[in-house]
Amino acid sequence: PAVFDYWAGHINRLWTWERPLARVVERHEAALGSVTLVLQPNRHWQGFRPGQHLNLGVEIDGRRVTRSYSLCDVPRADGRIAVTVQQIDGGLMSTQLCTRTRVGDVLDIGPAYGELTLPAQGMARHLLLAAGSGITPLMSLVREQAAGQMPQPVTLMYWVKTAAQACFVPELQALAQRFPNFQFQLIATQQGGRRIDAELLAPALVAGAGQLQALACGPGGFAALARELLSGQVASFKAEAFTPAVPLNTDSKHQVQVEL
Repeated sequence: PAVFDYWAGHINRLWTWERPLARVVERHEAALGSVTLVLQPNRHWQGFRPGQHLNLGVEIDGRRVTRSYSLCDVPRADGRIAVTVQQIDGGLMSTQLCTRTRVGDVLDIGPAYGELTLPAQGMARHLLLAAGSGITPLMSLVREQAAGQMPQPVTLMYWVKTAAQACFVPELQALAQRFPNFQFQLIATQQGGRRIDAELLAPALVAGAGQLQALACGPGGFAALARELLSGQVASFKAEAFTPAVPLNTDSKHQVQVEL
């Protein structure tokens, strides 16, 4: 396979024996500091479910760097997929993808994984809570529901530092106008908006928590607080976090078990 990949890559960089690769076919600004990349995978990539993420790999200064990013679209007939990346100060991979990656570049991609998905037969209502780049998997879920004509009521609450950093806002506002079942709230914490608390969440719970499924994605502290605030208030709760909930104590030692 390695020999085949080497020679086939001279003809078409997406030709491999079994290794999934994807070519960047579109690139556009999603918001201040964020870029959406549309990728065309080769035939070895097996697809995804809305809400899942995948590993992207690229060579930076002579070494292979891999990071996980959520898919923000729904499965498409042409097989293309999309990720929206927020540039992080000092972030090696995010800086590469946001400032140096261009249409035509080829990236390594891994299989889709993750459980931040909606069940085939969903709850009566969905509450989606996003902070920062945590919007990306939840946007995939919103688009999935919109493609099905929003069969269950969906409320999306989206926290950002400033409104200029919010992705997908025009589309989300248009969906809120199109579907009475969809409620969207943008909260900019550095422009007068409040951080997540029980009072902000209360309106979404008034119709009865017994049939409400909540999903949250954002920094660890945000996800942990959302779980605490909604404990006993909803029928089910799922969360994914892209930072630890608390700073790690580098002076202490811990044992972990790794299963392969």
